Amino acid sequence: MLAVILTILIVGPLLFSNNPHGYADNGDFWRVIYQNGLYPSRKGVGDTYQYVLQHYNIMQYFNEHPTVIHSSQNGLVKIAIWINEFFYSKTVFDIRFMGVVYFVPFCGTIYFLTEALTLGKRNFTNYFIALLVVFVFADSSFTLYMNSLFAEAGGYIFMLLAAAMLLLWSRRRYKKNWLLILTYFICVILFVFNKQQNAPLALSFLVISMSLLLAQGLKKYRIYILSGMLAILVTGIITFLLIPKEFNDINMYQSFANGVVLYNDADPGKQIEKEGINGQFSLTRGGAYNPKNYSDIMPPEKYTEKHLTNKINTFWIVKYYVKHFTQFKRLLDLAAEDLMATQPQAVGDYTRQSGAKPYKQVKYFTGFRILMRALFPQKFSFLILLTFTLAFVNSVAMYDDFKNKKVNNPGTTRWFMVMGLMSMAIDIPIISIIGDGDADLAKHLFYADVAIDLILVITISDTLNHQLWHFNTQKEE
Repeated sequence: MLAVILTILIVGPLLFSNNPHGYADNGDFWRVIYQNGLYPSRKGVGDTYQYVLQHYNIMQYFNEHPTVIHSSQNGLVKIAIWINEFFYSKTVFDIRFMGVVYFVPFCGTIYFLTEALTLGKRNFTNYFIALLVVFVFADSSFTLYMNSLFAEAGGYIFMLLAAAMLLLWSRRRYKKNWLLILTYFICVILFVFNKQQNAPLALSFLVISMSLLLAQGLKKYRIYILSGMLAILVTGIITFLLIPKEFNDINMYQSFANGVVLYNDADPGKQIEKEGINGQFSLTRGGAYNPKNYSDIMPPEKYTEKHLTNKINTFWIVKYYVKHFTQFKRLLDLAAEDLMATQPQAVGDYTRQSGAKPYKQVKYFTGFRILMRALFPQKFSFLILLTFTLAFVNSVAMYDDFKNKKVNNPGTTRWFMVMGLMSMAIDIPIISIIGDGDADLAKHLFYADVAIDLILVITISDTLNHQLWHFNTQKEE
């Protein structure tokens, strides 16, 4: 309850004041707003990138815009619009209602996560852990997403809640195990379907779900667990297949312009000509598919499509980086430098009516992010080393599970969870570089940061509660 109360007191004023804070539109909001019956007001047209747009108009006529993105985010946006129409206006949508839809379940997520980590004991150590949970997961760089139309806010909550449910089950905090496991699978499916870039992360959650198959107390339910794992895999495949060609072209262009030709110390024109691409496209270096200003080559035009975007795909990018591995390693190290930069610097966090300067960033309650950026090693190779270290450290508790034939395998669950989360921390930078270059890296690396933060908090709390090597069951106590 302390963790929830502090979350309300810290995050509430940030999201729900008269001049609310959030993240401004980086040019991607159109994918969400029009298909859900919203459009920006005339006053807010020039606020893209610079200011948070608090009010949107609600369409009063037939919505002719097709569904561009198939995502679980659409359901959350529609719920926010319904609540807005009931309590506020049927013609104007206030972004704070989007914040309400995220903030209420977020408080519940903080409650369950703290419950899982503190093992229900009231002592000084666990009150410290409650404060740690708030310090880490209520950081403004995370919660500002709630007052925006980015998909990250929903994915953040689904990911944390899925982890909390699995920890609660393995640590026997509640009697109805089936409800915890069901909620876990629902959260994972909604997370994978939340954003197209989350499709490959279904494999990481399959690793985490393996702990359920090995649990002594769930042997007779393995068919249901396998069904849940199959549902996660199918959701990942469907999410990937539903990516529109236009978005694929955008991603491939940006991967080319902000990766293949950007960090190329040799002559990039000659390098790409060896791979069958006209050397003039080296002019796209550092460019965006939707440029703010002048562009040497217009990406959406037929000439560019015919001679560039139609010639390259994920396989072409991978093959190029295999041949130029030094360049790829440099990009991965660049991603590692941005791994803890979860607060996008390309957009503002204030509304225009607040009187703030364009692109002004919120500094309130961002201490954890500042600390992590200062202390976390900025080399991709460190993530590999960290994975092996964590695998060894957590293997002791897993061995203890099998030795003592524990019913819910808390040590095994933690081992698979940590390995699954570390696979995200390693895979997401690779996927981001191949899929979009260094464009919007802070936003694309968001879930890798969340995964590392989860591992950090779980490790610290279990160490403080003397659970790192051996889990004491309630019966044993």
